[in-house]
Formats: sequence, C-alpha cells, structure tokens
Amino acid sequence: MTKSKELVNVLLFVLVAGAALSMYMVTRPREVSQAPTFVYQEIQVMQSPARTMVQPKVVTQSLPLQPAATPAPLIPPRIISQSLPGYPLSALEKEIQGVALVQARINLSGNPEETLIKVSSGNAELDAAAIQAVSKWGFSPALQGGAAISSIFEIPVRFSIKN
Repeated sequence: MTKSKELVNVLLFVLVAGAALSMYMVTRPREVSQAPTFVYQEIQVMQSPARTMVQPKVVTQSLPLQPAATPAPLIPPRIISQSLPGYPLSALEKEIQGVALVQARINLSGNPEETLIKVSSGNAELDAAAIQAVSKWGFSPALQGGAAISSIFEIPVRFSIKN
C-alpha cells in the first residue's frame, strides 16, 4: 500500500509541476525585438518584350515596434546602393508573376545582416531573386537620438510581365 501511495504522490507532484511550468511558459515575459521596422513602398520589376524596367520608390513611413516613454528622434536607414533584381528566365518563360516581401535586418554599419522572405511571392525563383538583390544593398544605418541603431527594413518586390 505504501508503494502505491508513494507512486500516487510522485504522479501528483509531476502533474502539479507540469501545470506550473505550463503556466510559467504562457505568462512569462517574451523578448520583443527593440529594432524598429521601416516599411518602404514596393519595387516593381516589369518585363516587357524589349527590356526589364525597375522602378524603385522612396520611403513612405517608419513604424517603431514599441513607443518609447520619451521618444528620441528616429531617422530611418537610407539606401546608399542598390542591386536591383533580375527577372528569373524560367519564371519569365512560364509567365509567373508575384510579389515577395523581403525583410532585412540592418546592423549598426548599415549592412544587411540577415535577409529573408517575410511573405512569399508563391514562387521560389522570384523569392530568391528578391533576396539576392536586397542582400547586396548598402544603407546608412537608422539613427535614434543621433546614435546608430539596428533596424528592420522591409520592401515588397513585385515581378510582373508587361504585355
């Protein structure tokens, strides 16, 4: 009898500890990225029978993730150099079009540290072309209160075929 009571006590302890751990995991404070996100208008890559045209556009807005108690001036990163995407030939031949939302984490030096697809165009080749281009871009870093800060840069890249 005592062994079965001990077993029940151990099982109860495990259940209570598991429930407590579950509650902690649900209610614990999560790390929130302190890097502000800057959203830019899309770049459009249009293919016509004659040539490919790329139309970059300017910054439209900046969206900080968390408002600061006493906000210091926040200046978005500026594009210094661009490597514009080419239209992948196989996607062009199949007349595949789409928009890829590229996200790049810009470091304190203005270099893209990590570039990824936030929202896919639906085609891996278009996504790869967009990532490859944006990962080569050069920026001046974002500034807050006059000091360089890391930031997140998002830009939609639209691939379309003009008939």
